Amino acid sequence: GYIYKQLPNKMEEETYLKKLSYLYGSFIAEIPDSLKELHKKIPGRDKSMLKENLLSQDVALTLLQENKLSIRRAEMVSIFSYFKDLPPIEPKTPPDIMFLTVLYQSNTIFHLIEKHFTDFIVRTVGSSTIYGECALKKKQLVDNLESKLNSGMERVLSSMVNYMKFLLNSEQKKSDFRPDGEDGAMTQTSACISCCRYIKTLVPSLYDALDGKNLEVVLIELGTRFHKVLMEHFFQFTYTDIGAMVALCDVNEYRHAIKLFKDTNEEENEGAQEENLAFINPEWSSTIYGECALKKKQLVDNLESKLNSGMERVLSSMVNYMKFLLNSEQKKSDFRPDGEDGAMTQTSACISCCRYIKTLVPSLYDALDGKNLEVVLIELGTRFHKVLMEHFFQFTYTDIEISRLAIQNVIKLHGSSRCQSCHGVCKTPPRDGRYLKSIVQASPHTSSARVTQLATERGINISARSVCRGLSTEFKLHARRPAKKPFLTKKQLQAHVKFCRDMKDKTAEWWTTVMFTDESTFQQLCGSGYNYVDIDKNVLQQFIQLRADFKSLKIGKNSNLIIYMSFSVGIDIGTTSIKVCILKNCDVIESFSASHNATVSTSSRLFHEQSPELILQMLDHCLNQLKHIKEVDKICITGQMHGLLLWEQKQSQNTSNNSLISLYKNTVFANTNLITWQDQRCDEVFLKSLSCPNISSGFGLASMLWLQRETPNIFNSYHMCGTIMDFVVWLLTLKKKPYMSVHNANSWGYFDLLKNCWMINELQLDLFDCSILPDVVPAGTILGNICYPVYGMSCSSVVYVALGDHQCSIRACSAQLSEAVLNMGTSCQLSIRVPYNQDSMTSVLDIKSNSPTIAITPYDKNFVLLTAASLNGGNVFDQFVSTFLSWCQIIGCSNIPSNEELMDKLLSISPFEDIRFIEDSLIITPTIYGERHDPSARASISNISPSNLTLSGITQALFEGLSKNLLAMLPLNCLKKYGITQIAGTGRCFVQCSRLREAISKDFEVPWRLVDKSRDASLGAILFSLDMD
Repeated sequence: GYIYKQLPNKMEEETYLKKLSYLYGSFIAEIPDSLKELHKKIPGRDKSMLKENLLSQDVALTLLQENKLSIRRAEMVSIFSYFKDLPPIEPKTPPDIMFLTVLYQSNTIFHLIEKHFTDFIVRTVGSSTIYGECALKKKQLVDNLESKLNSGMERVLSSMVNYMKFLLNSEQKKSDFRPDGEDGAMTQTSACISCCRYIKTLVPSLYDALDGKNLEVVLIELGTRFHKVLMEHFFQFTYTDIGAMVALCDVNEYRHAIKLFKDTNEEENEGAQEENLAFINPEWSSTIYGECALKKKQLVDNLESKLNSGMERVLSSMVNYMKFLLNSEQKKSDFRPDGEDGAMTQTSACISCCRYIKTLVPSLYDALDGKNLEVVLIELGTRFHKVLMEHFFQFTYTDIEISRLAIQNVIKLHGSSRCQSCHGVCKTPPRDGRYLKSIVQASPHTSSARVTQLATERGINISARSVCRGLSTEFKLHARRPAKKPFLTKKQLQAHVKFCRDMKDKTAEWWTTVMFTDESTFQQLCGSGYNYVDIDKNVLQQFIQLRADFKSLKIGKNSNLIIYMSFSVGIDIGTTSIKVCILKNCDVIESFSASHNATVSTSSRLFHEQSPELILQMLDHCLNQLKHIKEVDKICITGQMHGLLLWEQKQSQNTSNNSLISLYKNTVFANTNLITWQDQRCDEVFLKSLSCPNISSGFGLASMLWLQRETPNIFNSYHMCGTIMDFVVWLLTLKKKPYMSVHNANSWGYFDLLKNCWMINELQLDLFDCSILPDVVPAGTILGNICYPVYGMSCSSVVYVALGDHQCSIRACSAQLSEAVLNMGTSCQLSIRVPYNQDSMTSVLDIKSNSPTIAITPYDKNFVLLTAASLNGGNVFDQFVSTFLSWCQIIGCSNIPSNEELMDKLLSISPFEDIRFIEDSLIITPTIYGERHDPSARASISNISPSNLTLSGITQALFEGLSKNLLAMLPLNCLKKYGITQIAGTGRCFVQCSRLREAISKDFEVPWRLVDKSRDASLGAILFSLDMD
């Protein structure tokens, strides 16, 4: 009432607030601190009336407290109305967040306005005509205040986020994620620590100033902006292996800091899985969480349902197989023998069934655990018991009369139990024998005396000799004596002296390529497995650059073994180009590639042949460009599979051979052209006449059988055959007969993958002389040394058997088992690795039988490849470009671009920049070269309309067609079955065409990863050969 009387009835809002602030400021200084002072300030009261209390003490104190809070709120409103000192948008110091205090008081003011309006205004004028004006005025006032509060909160949020961005940009260094050595502590960076410290001081202020929905919205907005800042921040750096671990430490610390955005009580009630959601996507709310939880429950229920149905089928299959064993091997005469002289032992049906159970149960223990294992074993036992009961009840039995002969047979079968006084053999009880076995298996170096002592302590009375005899006879655990290390022999001493004499003139530069270690064995540094190397402390720094391929380093005290660090050359002879590279230790030190243009004109458009001489000339040119070719001591070759080359060796040879082309001219008497995998001379009628069902035109043996039919005497002129890579390997080693790896042999057809040999019987049915075929060896086999010092290489350099380019491309990708590898160059192959064991091969063969588009190809001794190999890849796009250029030439266009220029232009066009109706796009089936499973397949274009018949539309539809063709060959359910979560892409077409990558990611529903261009098949040939060495 006091303040109300001091103000006029109508004033402008700003003037009103200024005056109100002044009056409240003066009034708050005069607030009494006690009841006595209050009595003095009440007007009209004299001293005689001070003893009279108009209000109780509690009520008076409550009124005073409310009065103080009201005045503070009014002061905050006045400050807010003229608040000019909001934090800067891009602060360099922690921003002032006093506005949050204003926001807190404003929240209370809103509640009081609503309460005052309801208690007084509505009660007074609720039924009059001016109520609407009052409600409108209140709404305008509230909206005005909310607008100012929102703009202020937006300013504060921007200031907070920009300050955190300033901390990251100012304190984060590039060297944080690219440390010079491996010895740095893997902990949070200074930028992360400063940023998280600021968040921890900021969040409590937000919880004090806000509540309810306001708090939730502000935290979500702040978390979203900070998440965006972090994503932009991390994407601007490059990382080493150790730097990536440091970045993960930062990410983990940010996660813990952002978890403060969630309410403590809410966090205690939610599951542990929701903790990751704060960083991955800060926009968590009750609605989103509920949807995620429901989606997760549906996914888990679906998986459990499929697993339960699968386990039910497996259990039924197991029990039915045991039932089959009993019914097929159990005879009625087993339980009704003709005489009493038969041995009382188990029947054949029982032995077979028990043998199967003994092999089955360990698999269950390996695959299951806990409650799952218990339930499955109980269910299996129950069903087997039921089967046994039904089985035994269907037979009739003779009287059980045990004769003396039967007792003697049992004694002979199970051994005697006579004691030492009867001079018999005392056998250890089974339980005691198992205990002795467990001691020896836990510690193989335990002596028999120690085992006897431990057995005596357990209460088992046994001698040391009985321990040895029992373990040897019952468990095949034979005793061993430690061997003594012999002295050096005279031959070894001479070898040491010779080594010293040979090494005394080596230069200091040469010794930089030598590693000293005290290990007696050493694994290849470029292998894919673990490498354990003992390095002397003094030379450890010289080899720190090898850290990428060391999984464990143990520092030794002495050095007595020298290991020479080798140079390896990888050669990839492709369909259109050749690439070579040299690997020193773990790094590619140089590489070179060039197109060979070896395709020759033929008498038929169905033929596709290349000149081996042109290929060798370009290979010779590429190898001459390598500066370190003279230091190479390992030669690894890969290239185009399926192709066929026939040649005949000269009887006399020239010894002056310093290159491959000179070797070719001096050692090869005659040869055919290379019939490539793109050759289509074998029509469908001819292929169906062959004994091998899974063979296509372009396969080596299909081409040989076609040549045999067309030119019956051709093999009288040529006695050697192989791929172009096998031919190069033969030139280097000059073996009496060429050798072929399982990779290339499988690509020729007529190859048994399970037995790793040619299908001799099927070839003989086709009247083929198998003596000309190369010998098949495992991948990674060393065939020998080079016969001549070509390119200055030492004759001690070893040559590995040639490998398939597809397998080498997969090895170069360093793909995980959860990654499918897509190699899209001239053709296209999509592969997944499957373990090579009985269970997985059964599943793979089932997939192969149901899907002719999938091929099974060998990889290494542990894995096979499930491959969808399409004949249509980058060659389709090349054909489209060539056709477009030929049209331009026909109509007489000027300034016709080259193939490369036109290809770059087509790839740079926006996907839909000139397409008006995206949903009405073209549909292209791009199988212009057919497929191996359907040679008669042809390309087609459909859904043509005036709006989509554009250059951009055709290009986009072409890429989408390639992706969908690949998806039809290797469907999604197959990828999901083997847990594929990503596609690692390589090859010229995949690297250059971003729209192709987008189409593949969309169709296969998994992200893609672009493999480094340097990790190609030539590097993969080196890595693969050294892995298998």
